[in-house]
Amino acid sequence: MTTGTRDIDLRYTDADGKLKALGKRSYKSWSGADATAKASAQKAVMKALWPGSWYLWKANHASYWQELPLRGPDGKFSKRNFTETVRRLDFLHRQWRNRVDLFMAERKKYLDLKEVCAAHRRDQHPYQVNIIRSDDTPCSWRQIFARPGPWHNNVGAAAVFGDQVSPPSCWDSNDDNALIEKLRSKLNGVPGFHAGVAAAELERTCKMVGNVAVTMRRFGQQMGKGDVKGGLRVLFNGDASYHSWFNALPRAAQLYLGLQFGLLPLLDDVSNGAAMLGWQAGLTERPMRIRVRRERKASARSKNPVVMGWDTTERSQIVALLSRKPRSVDFSGLTDIASILWERQWMSFVVDWWIPVGSALSALQLSQILQGTFVTTRTTKYTRTNYTSGSGVSSYQVIGDSSFYKQVLVKRTVDASLIPKMPKLKPILHPKTRVAIKHATEAGALLIVNRKKIQRGVDWLRSESQHIKHGELFSSSRGIPGSPF
Repeated sequence: MTTGTRDIDLRYTDADGKLKALGKRSYKSWSGADATAKASAQKAVMKALWPGSWYLWKANHASYWQELPLRGPDGKFSKRNFTETVRRLDFLHRQWRNRVDLFMAERKKYLDLKEVCAAHRRDQHPYQVNIIRSDDTPCSWRQIFARPGPWHNNVGAAAVFGDQVSPPSCWDSNDDNALIEKLRSKLNGVPGFHAGVAAAELERTCKMVGNVAVTMRRFGQQMGKGDVKGGLRVLFNGDASYHSWFNALPRAAQLYLGLQFGLLPLLDDVSNGAAMLGWQAGLTERPMRIRVRRERKASARSKNPVVMGWDTTERSQIVALLSRKPRSVDFSGLTDIASILWERQWMSFVVDWWIPVGSALSALQLSQILQGTFVTTRTTKYTRTNYTSGSGVSSYQVIGDSSFYKQVLVKRTVDASLIPKMPKLKPILHPKTRVAIKHATEAGALLIVNRKKIQRGVDWLRSESQHIKHGELFSSSRGIPGSPF
């Protein structure tokens, strides 16, 4: 284990007297041993010493050995010039051989370091590094309130205005669990497929598909008779003789839910299940080293008093070195009892929209069945944009700033088991507009379909509140008998 710090600080004072406001800085601190950087530097030295082939070396120095003509002004062969040319070629060849020998010596050093790197990768040691690169360039700024103020020249914008916004965070415990869940995709060969969850949803899925199929069959029968109005009644009311259009919206919502949570998931599960079985059948040997990655990005910008911002990129990787081959029935999810029971609960998928409990339970099951060494590497990169003029009334005018700031944090940990995290509440509105609209449509359809059950629940809660006011805990001593849930 080695620990060190290297700081090359070339910053200086600006025109306003602010210390270390302008100039460049290169900072690096690390803990742990890593031979990769040494091997990369040695590889660069080795490449720089490679002289190329003898013919290329001779062509590059042609002006040296072709300087003397082999024939004199009278056209006769010059023995002296020929001898000198041969001597110069011999000298060039010896120089080339010396460079080749030096290259081979450096190549041996590089191969030795490469073996050391391989040994380090096999040992899988923890490592941590912090790298900062910044360059604050001179700029000019002034206030542009009701009356513009004087210019301030040759100053550092970061020292004057600071950080108007903080670097955003785009990684949480839900991403850790999702990264662990990606190991299942590597094992069963199908991204995002959980056989246990598919089996738990099969009953309700088939029931929804059956209801939709019956409705579509009756709709086809009425349309085949030429009764368009009767077909529309079947489609939206469920009965050709039922003349009221009051149930059209609930029926449409039920058909939409049957499509979204019945037919489409069933087709996906059948396709993914067949793909998993085919992949397992063609697999001769199960991999014992698995690597998965996940990346998230986020940005934050300020508009007043100046325009600046931060870009954050977080990338995490897990390298699983398995010591025991897991059973196919385990990583397929068929033995994941917790996830199966959770999927059987009413409206569990709605809870997963905001609190991914299902992903956490799946990650927990994987942490129990996978045995070996797990190397997790987290890389976080922060990038600050330059400063420009603000757009508000009380803003500043900034000219000529081309500064930048970059920070990279790398942390590698080695654990004997996977460590799932507790799920975290997601934002109410999904950041992607398409997904947010889809969730809103599905939520509206669920409210319409279950409106009577929701109304019964509200009425029951109202009646129980009246009993509580009179000193009674529940309306009956047998638990919660009147509950609609």
